[in-house]
Amino acid sequence: MNLALEIADLVYVYPDGTKALNGFSCQALKGECVGIVGPSGAGKSTIALCMTGILLPQSGSIKIDGIELNKNNLKQIRSRIGLLFQNPDDQLFMPSLFDDVAFGLVQKKLNKDIIREKVEKALAQAGLAGMAHKFPGHLSGGQKRLASLAGVMVMEPEVLILDEPSANLDLKARRELIDKLSQLTNTRIILGHDLEMILDLAERVILLNNGKAIAEGEPEKILGNHQLMEENNLEVPHSLMPHQDQHHRRKYKNRK
Repeated sequence: MNLALEIADLVYVYPDGTKALNGFSCQALKGECVGIVGPSGAGKSTIALCMTGILLPQSGSIKIDGIELNKNNLKQIRSRIGLLFQNPDDQLFMPSLFDDVAFGLVQKKLNKDIIREKVEKALAQAGLAGMAHKFPGHLSGGQKRLASLAGVMVMEPEVLILDEPSANLDLKARRELIDKLSQLTNTRIILGHDLEMILDLAERVILLNNGKAIAEGEPEKILGNHQLMEENNLEVPHSLMPHQDQHHRRKYKNRK
């Protein structure tokens, strides 16, 4: 298998004794989109923080493109991984949109012309062409989310982690985000409660609870399992209810 991500038996306990991850394991193929779902407190955000090395687990292993994450190679790992924060205001902190998207490239000390070219391309792909001069604080919620995505994608990560990517978006902004994410070819790990988004984008779903994987499989089979969802304090998505027409499903996944 051509794996981009391997997580094995991950354990993370917070200083107050809360066991957020309790032997969590998963894999993702290169170019695959995987959804990780679960009730609040299941450990989703902790997985994202561990994958980026912000938190270092007490036991278990994380490999990105075959390289095992440890405290000595965080820079190498972070060059291969991108994290889209749940709150875009945590990711946008520069005086202009251009400066925000260019931030990582500037740290790599790339040529200014190359930086400009890459930033303009990233903004255009995010649907924000011509807005490089804008102050990020003046953007709409949807534009901020797309700007954050541009800032991550400009670094060309092999693995993209999205923590609750549709949080606080209106319907139009949410649909625009789904459309942009569907066009990406990176390995994508979506952690969240927006099960309809995950149905649109993910090729595989992992159900997480109490810090470990409870079930894994095709999105419709996992998220459409009434008993499984109820046992884990979740609801079957509206579009998977028996009376719903499934003709539109997977239209984004079939673009590949």
